[in-house]
Amino acid sequence: MIERIFNIPGLNVYITLLGIIIAVAINLSFAKKASKSKKIEIILMHAIGISAFMSIVNFIGHAFFADTLAISIGWPAGNPFQIEVAGANLGIGLIGYLGYWRRDFWLPYIIVRTCFMWTAGTIHIIEIVKSSNFSPGNAGPILYWDILWPILLAVLYIIHIKMESGETPKGYFRTRPLAGKKVIK
Repeated sequence: MIERIFNIPGLNVYITLLGIIIAVAINLSFAKKASKSKKIEIILMHAIGISAFMSIVNFIGHAFFADTLAISIGWPAGNPFQIEVAGANLGIGLIGYLGYWRRDFWLPYIIVRTCFMWTAGTIHIIEIVKSSNFSPGNAGPILYWDILWPILLAVLYIIHIKMESGETPKGYFRTRPLAGKKVIK
């Protein structure tokens, strides 16, 4: 049964997107009078929180169903790299979970998530080219997800920052100099 689930191409991608769409739709229906910046914030908050939850689910897959997941990726079973990938997914998931509640975790989450996913995407491409590995967990939706999801997160983050008023929100770094103000007395 578990093997069949892991062999559904892109299942975690579809579950993540469906969760985000449902959560965002519900929350935006209650925020009809919210500013565009607040609406982008709602979308980004749910994109980070739900994709972080799926990273924790991926931790479970790589840690407790390592051989099954390795085979679905087209890699040999019994390799301890799965535990390393599980640990990375757990760390990324926990940072993202905190990001659901705190905006000052958004940028670190996006950076770490991007590094991990682009590395994974690069390995998937190398496996396709070198070994003709078109296994469900290596090619198809997961490959596109690894490349495009970090871009979408970064774009949403940049839009949100740009749409904020001139004030720097708590937890964000200052993006503009303190024009005309003396910092040192």
